Amino acid sequence: MNTGVEFGGVLLTLGRFSIGAIDYYCDDVINIGYAEAKYTWAVTQKVGLLFAAQFTDQRSVGEDLLKGYSFSVTRSG
Repeated sequence: MNTGVEFGGVLLTLGRFSIGAIDYYCDDVINIGYAEAKYTWAVTQKVGLLFAAQFTDQRSVGEDLLKGYSFSVTRSG
């Protein structure tokens, strides 16, 4: 079996705000999606605060060849 991995992503930055996402897909094995958003707030000229949120979703696809059975995991933080 010759199964490759397809992937793609995007990152958009507007000043102190950024948002991005990426996806990995391997037919009959696994699909992993990841997204994040970040914002930097300048408290002073030398000090800033970073606010960030992340989301990940991982699941088996097709024939479930990774573990032999279906699974999925979703995390955010």
